[in-house]
Amino acid sequence: MKLLLITQIFCLLVFVSLSLKSQNLNIDPDFNKKYKEIINEKLRTSGVAEADFNRESPSDKILFERSLGNENQLTNSTIAESEVHAAINPTDSNNWVVCPIKLPSSSGFTLPVYYTKDFGKTWKQSSFLPAPANPGASVLGGGDPVFAYDANGKLYLSWIHLSMEGSNNYSWALLWAYSEDKGEIWKTSFNKSIISSSGTSLYTLPVISDKQWMAVDQSNSAYRNNLYVAFVKAVMTTQVMRIVVAVKPADSAEFNSTQIEVSNGSFAEIQFSQVAVDANGYVHVSFYGSYDKINYGLFHSISKDGGKSFSNPQKISDLLKISGITGIKNSRLYPSPTMVIDNSNSAYKGRIYISWTSTGITFDKGQASDIYFCYSNDTGKTWTTPIIVNDDDKSNQTEQFYSSIHVNNKGVVSISWYDGRYSSDKNTNEIVKYFVAHSFNGGDSFTKNYSVSSAYTDFQTVGYRNNQFGIGEYTQILSSDGYCIPVWSDGRKGNGDLDIFVAVVEIQKNPVGIKEAYTIENTIKLSDPMPNPAKEFTVVHLEIQNENYLHISLISEDGKIQHTVADAVFQKGNYDFRILKNMLPSGVYFLKAETKDDFIVKRLIFSK
Repeated sequence: MKLLLITQIFCLLVFVSLSLKSQNLNIDPDFNKKYKEIINEKLRTSGVAEADFNRESPSDKILFERSLGNENQLTNSTIAESEVHAAINPTDSNNWVVCPIKLPSSSGFTLPVYYTKDFGKTWKQSSFLPAPANPGASVLGGGDPVFAYDANGKLYLSWIHLSMEGSNNYSWALLWAYSEDKGEIWKTSFNKSIISSSGTSLYTLPVISDKQWMAVDQSNSAYRNNLYVAFVKAVMTTQVMRIVVAVKPADSAEFNSTQIEVSNGSFAEIQFSQVAVDANGYVHVSFYGSYDKINYGLFHSISKDGGKSFSNPQKISDLLKISGITGIKNSRLYPSPTMVIDNSNSAYKGRIYISWTSTGITFDKGQASDIYFCYSNDTGKTWTTPIIVNDDDKSNQTEQFYSSIHVNNKGVVSISWYDGRYSSDKNTNEIVKYFVAHSFNGGDSFTKNYSVSSAYTDFQTVGYRNNQFGIGEYTQILSSDGYCIPVWSDGRKGNGDLDIFVAVVEIQKNPVGIKEAYTIENTIKLSDPMPNPAKEFTVVHLEIQNENYLHISLISEDGKIQHTVADAVFQKGNYDFRILKNMLPSGVYFLKAETKDDFIVKRLIFSK
C-alpha cells in the first residue's frame, strides 16, 4: 500500500511539473512554495472513493474525560483524531459540539461531529458526513473543521475539501453546512461552497482557501445573525495571497459571491486569520503576517458596516516565528493566534483578547516557546504590552504552545494550551500535558497554571499514525458560568493513537490539582458514591465484565492518596465497596479506580 501510494504521488508530481510548463506560468518561487505547502497540508491520500471516505472502524469510540462525577464514553478510536474544534450554544450551555479530523495511517479522512445536550453526560454522533461537493468524486484530502452558533442557537460548520474526478480534474472547496437542532441533523444549501475552484493540475488550481475561522453576529445590531468567515485566499493566476472575509447575510440562504479583502498587497506573507464580532456588531479580524518575511507581527482590522469594508490592518504586536517544536513539522509551525471578545455585561465588556505562541516579541528570550497574551479596550486602536501566561520555570527551556481562549458570561477569561514544562528539555518534548489558567480581572493577571490531563503525551510519537500530521494546529476551550471545558487531542498511549479528551473543571481563583474522569473501555463501571455527601461512610458499586487488575484509591484535593480501597486482580462480577470517613477531615475527595491503561474518577464529599 505504501509503495503504491509513493508511486502515485510521484506520478502526480511529474504531471504537475508538465502542467506548469504547458501553462507557461511565470510563478514566483516563494509564492509557489507556500501554495504547495497549503495543498500538501490538506493532501491525505492519492484518491479515496466517496463510499470509503466516511468509513469508521466498528470499534471506534471517543474517550470522554470530565470531572463532574457522571461520565460516558464517547469514542476511543483506533484512528488518530486531531485538530479538534468545539463550540458551546449561547442559548443553552448544556449543548456542546466537538469535531476532530480523523486520519488513518494509510489513506482517507473524515470529520465526525459529536454533540451533547446535557452538559456532557451523554454524547451522540450526528448525521454529518463531509462528502465531496460533487457526488462520485474521489477524496484527496481536506480538514479544518470550525463551528459557530448564531444568536438563536443555529449551528454552522465549515471545512475544506480537496477532491478529484477522473484522472486530471481537481477541485478545492471551502464548504459549509448548518444544524437547527443543536448538532444532530445537518443540512446544506443549494450551493454547498463558500468558495471553490477546479483545474486540471493539483498544484496550479486557480484558487485555494486555507485556515478559515467563523463567527456570527449575536448582537442586537442591524447585522444580527450575519455569518462571517475569514480565511487565506491564494490566487495562482495573480500569485497573490490575501486575508479575506466571506459574508452570509442573516436573511440569505447563501454566501455573497465575492469576498472582502482585509490584508493588502504590502504584506509579503500572511496566514492564520481569526474573526469575532462585538456587542455593537463590529467585525474584528486578526492575522499574523510580515512585510518582508524577516520581521513578523500580529495585525488587526475592523468592519463597522457588516463586513462590507475593513480598516487598514494595524499592528497588535511584534512576534518571532517559532523555529521548531518536537512533534510538529516545521512547515506546520505557526504562532496560531486565537482571538475572542468579551460580550458579557461584566466590567470588561468589549475587551478584545488575543493569545499566540512565540519565543519572544522582538528578540528570542532563550526560553523556548511561550503563550503570549494581550488585549485592547478601544476596539483595536491600542493594545497592552504582551505578557506570558505560562508560569513554568524559565531556566528550564521547555515548550508551551497552541493556545485557545474563551470568555464566559461573567467576563472570566479561560485559556488553555499544550505544556511541556515537565519534559527534560525542549528538544525531547517527551512529557506534554494540557494546561489551563483563568483571569478574573480582564486579562491583567492569570491564576496559577494547572493541568487538566492526568497522563502525559510524548510528542515524539504524535505523528506515528497520521503521516506526521500530529495534533494539527489548534484545540479549543469553552466555558459556562461555572465551568471551563477544555478539548484537546491526546497521545498518552505513546503509539501515535491520538484521542479527543474533554475535561469539565470548576472555574476557581485558586485552582488545585486535576479533576477529571472517564469510563474505561466499557469493561468496568463504577457507580456514583451513595450517599454523597456522606457523614460517616459511603458505598460504591463496581461492575467488571472481564478479569482485570484494579487499584482503587481515595485522593484528597491536593492530589495525595489518603486511603487504598482495593489493590488486586478482580474476576468478572459485581462488587460493593464501603468507604469509611474515619479520621479524614471534612472536604472534597476523589475516588479513583484504575487499571494499567485507564481510570475512572468519582467526586466524593465527606461532611461534618
